[in-house]
Amino acid sequence: NLSSLDQGVFSLLKNLEILILCNNDIAKISRNMLNGLVSLRLLDVSLNHLTKIAPNAFHDLTKLKLIKLSSKKLKKDLEKSFGNRVKVESTKNIDVNFLNF
Repeated sequence: NLSSLDQGVFSLLKNLEILILCNNDIAKISRNMLNGLVSLRLLDVSLNHLTKIAPNAFHDLTKLKLIKLSSKKLKKDLEKSFGNRVKVESTKNIDVNFLNF
């Protein structure tokens, strides 16, 4: 199980569209963890131990359409993670799927 990811680990994966990191021990998503994923459309980080999503963590993911999370507790962090680009409650472009287990 992954507990953390180094910054820049995805920097060469510019064509990656789907990233599934579910069912790990990841506790936070840092500002630069997803750098380089300019084509990312789906991010699944459900079933982790997420307690923090850094502000602007998803700001550069302009093609992102779906995020899967397991906790609604992260909603405030999630709003800040896009910067000023999108509001989670009113977005038509990004589906934030809060899974309840």
